[in-house]
Amino acid sequence: MKTFLIFILVLLNCSIGFAQSSKLSLHFDQVNQFYQEILHATLIIPVTDAKDAEEKALIDAVKKYWTVCPYKIMNRKAFDEMQSKHPEVSSKFFYLIKETYERLKPRKKDWAYTKYYISKQSHWVEEHEEPFIEFKLPLKTVNREPVELSVNYLFVLMIKHFNHEVLLMKNEETYFETSSRKKLLKVNFKHTLKPYANKTLLVSKNELENYMIDLPENRKEVEIQQARFIRSIVKKTKLNPANIKMANENEIKKAIAVADTNTMIYTGYSIYYAHNDVMIRRIDPHRSGRPVYWILAITISAAVIFTASVLTGIL
Repeated sequence: MKTFLIFILVLLNCSIGFAQSSKLSLHFDQVNQFYQEILHATLIIPVTDAKDAEEKALIDAVKKYWTVCPYKIMNRKAFDEMQSKHPEVSSKFFYLIKETYERLKPRKKDWAYTKYYISKQSHWVEEHEEPFIEFKLPLKTVNREPVELSVNYLFVLMIKHFNHEVLLMKNEETYFETSSRKKLLKVNFKHTLKPYANKTLLVSKNELENYMIDLPENRKEVEIQQARFIRSIVKKTKLNPANIKMANENEIKKAIAVADTNTMIYTGYSIYYAHNDVMIRRIDPHRSGRPVYWILAITISAAVIFTASVLTGIL
């Protein structure tokens, strides 16, 4: 009975896990080790074609803003050969890897996505136990198939964010105090709206594509869905709708480049400051339903414990 009870509680704990942003993917006891190892490692960045606009933008951002450790741009073929010869994880190398995952529940808004990860794991990062940090990027679908979008306008923000996050890890207390898990996962700004109330939130049309990712093609009416999308952001943030602007890639890129202190960037269900790359909030599309899951989990756990104690008494 005791074993059965433990199994049920573990199962419940696994079933109500939180979605993660880059700040939320490390546990407290992993931070110092992650920092010390990456500080003395080389960051490997595999590329297929360094002249490709996307990969060139990524390389340029790394060259300009990555300061944590040495890095090496590696041809994809050479990278694959290295991995085949030495597939084991080594603390000598970390990898900047892009991967796309498809979830099995298409009714969810983020059922498919692409991310860049920094990890000692060089492939299928989320499927292994190695800690990682991440940056989520938008996708779209065509006939229910995920299609990558041009995201080079976000690479400066992404690399600056990664660099900032790692340097904060020098002190674990500061790392979590600066942007605690609780703060990052709040449903909306609500009680702390004042610092953000007069700032402009730039949202790319790529994010609208990601919002519509689970819709069939005949329901992707841009005007209708854009209005719904804006309403969903307003609901999550409590920002004034007039401060939320659908912007093109150049506008977002410029705001990041000039470090505009009056601008925030929405990408990957997260909001960042344009001027210093810091993530302010995770706007989780499923967050509003989670309190119900916690109540349900607590109720079921209490029922299981009570039943177990009664049966134990009888036996």
